[in-house]
Amino acid sequence: MSRGTTIVETSADSIEALTVGCPLSSLLGMFTRPWTLHILWLLGTNGPMRFGVLRRSVGGISARLLTVRLRELEVEGFVDRTVVRTIPPEVTYTPTVRLRDLQPIMRQLQSLCMKWATENEPVRHDERVCGLRGSIHSSHRSQRVVVKN
Repeated sequence: MSRGTTIVETSADSIEALTVGCPLSSLLGMFTRPWTLHILWLLGTNGPMRFGVLRRSVGGISARLLTVRLRELEVEGFVDRTVVRTIPPEVTYTPTVRLRDLQPIMRQLQSLCMKWATENEPVRHDERVCGLRGSIHSSHRSQRVVVKN
């Protein structure tokens, strides 16, 4: 077995390897970092968000770690960062097409979580608590952020 290979059993007869450096391995590595999926969920559901609103919405994350995660997501093409040069600066993060492409998968995960939660608890869960009201609305897509010098 080569160095940097993770073995994933797919059946009793066959084994499929996820090699370090393959696109899926890289994506899973990014998604499993603390807070990343939470941030993606918030931006994908709400559309463009300012840094302070994101920080309050995530709850429990430090400003430094949120900055690190947002920069990683920007480098990977999931968000665009816009700065309005005011005092203090207004920094807005906007979902990209790549994040919108991810939304159906996030919705499927949400549906599974809701299903499993209702299987474990007979009480009906309030869908509003989990943000089932929709995805990125067209009004968010057309919103423009103006950079002032």
